[in-house]
Amino acid sequence: RKSSTSINFLDLGYLYDMKDIVGGMSISGGIGLPLLGAGGTTELAYGSTGYALNGNLYTESITSDGGSATAFFVDLGYAFGIHEALFSLRKVTTEGSAKVDITKGIGKVLSKDKFSGSSDSTSFFLGYGYIF
Repeated sequence: RKSSTSINFLDLGYLYDMKDIVGGMSISGGIGLPLLGAGGTTELAYGSTGYALNGNLYTESITSDGGSATAFFVDLGYAFGIHEALFSLRKVTTEGSAKVDITKGIGKVLSKDKFSGSSDSTSFFLGYGYIF
């Protein structure tokens, strides 16, 4: 099984300059709105046993026909002179599904007319910037 997906987000958030508390520090956060153009594909390759069980298919390609995604982010920055250090946290959750034929392929193996998958990931970033 090999899966590939893509989705684009438009980040909407708020920046708070914490200069009243700690000079040079800022915090921001918000949500990522999924944009058009998202999609996913799963490629399946079966061995001889899978071929016998799934209706005589060696390979199968499934393209998603529905899904959803959410993203949340928080950034913490500290400026010192003309330089800036940045710590970022981003959480992305996705779900996708595709209608499949129950008489052959993965639909027959699973005895379901829908093939679905989901992902939940959290990423941390450290960065350095030059303020101009």
